Amino acid sequence: MLGDLVAEASGQMSGVRVLPLSDKGEIRTESSFVGSGHLLGVPIVDVGTFVQTLRSDGVLEVDEGNVLITGPNGERAHLSGFALGKPLGTGNSAHFASCGIMRTTAPHWKRLNEVAIVSEYDVDAHGKFTVRAWEWK
Repeated sequence: MLGDLVAEASGQMSGVRVLPLSDKGEIRTESSFVGSGHLLGVPIVDVGTFVQTLRSDGVLEVDEGNVLITGPNGERAHLSGFALGKPLGTGNSAHFASCGIMRTTAPHWKRLNEVAIVSEYDVDAHGKFTVRAWEWK
C-alpha cells in the first residue's frame, strides 16, 4: 500500500557521461546530480549517480541508481533502486518512476529501512530535476 509522502527534493544534473553501447546496440549514459530538499521533514542534501539505457522500444531503463543523503547534523542515508522512464523531448528531459530501498542508522529516518521507497522523478531540458517519494508498505 502506498503510504506517506516521505521526501521532496530538487536540484541539477551535475554531469552526464556517454558510455559504450549495450550488447544490444542501445545508447547508455551515466548521469550524476546534486540537490536539496526534505526527508521526513529533515533538511537534506542529496547526491547521486545512475546509469540509464535507452531501450529500442523508447523506454529509459535504470538498472541501479545510488543516492547519498546527508542531513544537517551529518546523518547519512543510502538509497539504491531502479527506474523506468520516458524521454520527453530535447536534452536529458525525462519522466521516471522508481523504486528503491534505504539503509540508514539515523534515528529519525530509521523506519524507512523497513519499506520500499517509490518516487516520481522529472528532469527538464536544462537538467533541473524534481523528485517526490512515498513509502510503500
